[in-house]
Amino acid sequence: MRKPLTRARIGVLMGGRSSEREISLRTGKAVHRALLRRGYRAVAIDVGESLLKQLQTKKVQMAFVALHGPGGEDGTIQGLLETIGIPYTGSGVRASALCMDKHALRLLAADAGLRVAPGLVFAAAAWRDDRAAVLDRVRRLPGGARVVKPRCGGSSVRTARVGGEGPELLQAVEHVLAGR
Repeated sequence: MRKPLTRARIGVLMGGRSSEREISLRTGKAVHRALLRRGYRAVAIDVGESLLKQLQTKKVQMAFVALHGPGGEDGTIQGLLETIGIPYTGSGVRASALCMDKHALRLLAADAGLRVAPGLVFAAAAWRDDRAAVLDRVRRLPGGARVVKPRCGGSSVRTARVGGEGPELLQAVEHVLAGR
């Protein structure tokens, strides 16, 4: 076994409260095991109410962010870690927040000259008030298949690929909105 690059105590942050908690726990446990096998001083931390206390009690000097979704990939945990001076893996606060908001990222990418697929963003209130109007806007989008996804969700939770505009599309939108 090679000597680790650092002797710092690494806190593997996992779990959290998002709808992606279970996948985050699996990711975090796998990362924790891998770090230990490689000789790192790693501790597993299930992120919850007492995160600051856990970081202090376990004497964490660095963080491996294995959180998924809101509260983990949106810049929130990164901001906390920066505030208390603990270095961490992954993107910083601004990049994390921007990338979590699919619409903002699409606008930025298009502004930078990158090709982005046609898309539509609408609020839950618009769907509740006038589904027919929203569906009409969807029908006017070029292409056949549609991907329905929460604007600020992570990973693939509540994401559906639908072939057209019928009942399958209605179910996919209802499923996304149910997770709000």
